[in-house]
Amino acid sequence: MITGAVRQVPSIDGTRPWTLEFHSGDGERTRAVSLLERVDAPGQPGQPGVPGRDRLVRCGAALQNLRLATRILGWVPETVLRPGPAGELARVTVRRRRSPTESELSRYSAIFVRADGWSSGRNAVSATTRERLVESSGTDGVRLRPVRDDEVPVLASVLERDTAPGASAARTSPRTEALLVAETPDDGPVDHLRAGVAVQNAWLTATAAGFTCAVITNPLRLPEVRSGLVEGLNLPGFPQAVLRLGTPKD
Repeated sequence: MITGAVRQVPSIDGTRPWTLEFHSGDGERTRAVSLLERVDAPGQPGQPGVPGRDRLVRCGAALQNLRLATRILGWVPETVLRPGPAGELARVTVRRRRSPTESELSRYSAIFVRADGWSSGRNAVSATTRERLVESSGTDGVRLRPVRDDEVPVLASVLERDTAPGASAARTSPRTEALLVAETPDDGPVDHLRAGVAVQNAWLTATAAGFTCAVITNPLRLPEVRSGLVEGLNLPGFPQAVLRLGTPKD
């Protein structure tokens, strides 16, 4: 169940840059799962491919699915982020049980609604929905920052640089969609993981509510794009991803 949920996170350039390691504990009282960065994933030091920031954001999304799956199994996950040279990015330990909430059940179901999650909508999204998504991120050190109408031209230039699969079909007018920027105060490995957790949680919340959500990281690989967002949106931190929220096409 846990492995299946984690595998639903979209691959990055055809690769899933993580693996899971299960640990047996003291009888039924303690169990743990480690999320490790794959040593053969593209973009490792000395290899061409995906930048480390993109890989870790995607690994953070996998971590969120892992934690949600443990909740559906009736466990309370205790998460420690531990990125380092050993390759272990995070460890989720379970010691006590508690029934999942309705919100957790709906977000878990959303994991399997659409595995790629890269479509966009075309109808206007209400401010209330946008605020609910901002509140749903629930991750320390991450802010989902809504984009105002007068700031849309700044984001439009970012969307035009998106070369990810399916991006051309997603280039509808951003004025009809809710746009959010996932921002962190620093730009280290822990920040990238936390950003992935927050973005995945928002994506699942939007999907469970019947919206479509596109998560964009590809253009942010360019330093000039990231610096342009910081300057154009007056961000105090570092942009890690852009979310486009819309309603399904008829």
